[in-house]
Amino acid sequence: MAGCCPFLWQPLAASSWKRNPWAAEPSKRHVLLLNSYHQGFRWTDELTAAVTSTLGSAMPQVEFHIEYMDTKRLYTSQHLHTLRQLLALKYSEQQPDIILASDDHALTFMLEVHAELFPKVPVVFCGVNDVTTALAVPRKYCTGIVERIDIKENVELVRMLLPRVRNIVFVSDGSSTGLVYGSCRADIRQC
Repeated sequence: MAGCCPFLWQPLAASSWKRNPWAAEPSKRHVLLLNSYHQGFRWTDELTAAVTSTLGSAMPQVEFHIEYMDTKRLYTSQHLHTLRQLLALKYSEQQPDIILASDDHALTFMLEVHAELFPKVPVVFCGVNDVTTALAVPRKYCTGIVERIDIKENVELVRMLLPRVRNIVFVSDGSSTGLVYGSCRADIRQC
């Protein structure tokens, strides 16, 4: 994960990066990391550690503001409305210089609230599985990396490397990511 941040350099060099709403700390640059999931979820913890260590060592003047949407455990319109209100309160007078959106829910949420809460702040996303959403982002202020796992090719590779394998069990959960990967079962059966 240490190499996950090269896509940040261009947005960080943008003019919005040079402005600083925190007058008391003119040399600080503020990065909002909006995680789709909760602290303690392995993916979130590893990504957060990679982003903070990589950017923190390359740019010691960076201060991180880390938010957790907790959508693995709670994903309702009321929860998202409350989160919107919280972010509006926290960042109304102190806008970050850049926003990192981790995973699909964070990107979708950020696209919904960006014009209202962060109209001049660039957004960089990562860990997004929904290619359609990723390709439809307003490129004026948003860029990122799509995460794609080719399950069908992996099953074909298993069958090629281990021809005696007769059964492959595919396990997924009821999360949005699990449902996306679960929908690949028909493709897998054709292998």
